[in-house]
Amino acid sequence: ILMPNVKIGDNVVIENAIIAENTVIGDNSYIGFCPENSMNSDSEVRDKNITVIGENLVLPAGYRLEKGSMIDVDNYQSFQTAI
Repeated sequence: ILMPNVKIGDNVVIENAIIAENTVIGDNSYIGFCPENSMNSDSEVRDKNITVIGENLVLPAGYRLEKGSMIDVDNYQSFQTAI
């Protein structure tokens, strides 16, 4: 699900995700990868394999975000896993 004003770069893979308003995802990123070991402790979201990206984030090129993760401006630093 993409909310208004989301910008997706080239060669981006997005699986089972909700991406909030005004978010930018850089080229060659992979959102929703890895079926196990999500960094998120919210078991309800993780078990449903939904990845949630909060509003007003800019994810750099090559960014990878695990399936079931939930990030926003408050916890973004702990999820910086760019390759």
